[in-house]
Amino acid sequence: MLSVTDSLTKVFNRLKMDEVFIQEIDTSNRYSSPLSVIMMDVDFFKKINDEHGHIVGDNVLVKIAQLTKSNLRRNDFLGRWG
Repeated sequence: MLSVTDSLTKVFNRLKMDEVFIQEIDTSNRYSSPLSVIMMDVDFFKKINDEHGHIVGDNVLVKIAQLTKSNLRRNDFLGRWG
């Protein structure tokens, strides 16, 4: 069985998010209900890794995931794409 969780951030991984997208698009189409997708990118993230090291970069990703997850609604999904 393949893991569905990103090992660093503990949110869904890309494989799981692909499944979620298909399921949510199907549900949206079936019930003619709106669907929203928000994708975020961390600007200058390479610079964080280059100047402060990958451990700091990893900590930044974990913190962003935690902050985002703490602000989700019960039916929202969060995943790490890259």
